Amino acid sequence: MKKMFLLLTAVLLLVATTAMATQFEFSYTDSSNDIYGSGKLNAVDNGTGIFTVTAGNSTSIFLGADLGLFSLITNSNAPGVSTSPSGLFNYDDLLYYPPQTALSNLDTSGLLFTNFNGIELNIWGNGAGQFYSAYTGLNGGYPAQYNNVTFSVTEVPEPSTMLLLAAGLSGLAAMRKRAKR
Repeated sequence: MKKMFLLLTAVLLLVATTAMATQFEFSYTDSSNDIYGSGKLNAVDNGTGIFTVTAGNSTSIFLGADLGLFSLITNSNAPGVSTSPSGLFNYDDLLYYPPQTALSNLDTSGLLFTNFNGIELNIWGNGAGQFYSAYTGLNGGYPAQYNNVTFSVTEVPEPSTMLLLAAGLSGLAAMRKRAKR
């Protein structure tokens, strides 16, 4: 039984993967136009420093008035480009982290969010450098266009899955050893 437990543990440690979702926190602002917000993104590393964002929210979007909670619209064509439900925006939900040489964290398709009223918010990079835009859209029009947006993103550190597994197995072994005494 003990050999079986050790063998199973070794196999689990060998085949376990760290290709879990990575969590990021982001914020954006354009102080000259009174737009700002922040939120969290879950993303999967494509292996090249390009992450496909799979879930996210922005909890404090403010466009002259508080617009409430916006949620990420996931891209069913990832890593390709999709068109927003309104047809106004192209988006790919790709995040470059850390930013690649002379590029920003977002490409020209960027991230797409929506709220309960159907307002869409597209945040995207303007190519080389750290220049971003945020456009909102509703009912086929662009009610607001912001082209001087500052966007920042940081990875949220989380404990390693393997470290947690090892700590749990060590605890079980210690408990079993005490029980035998």
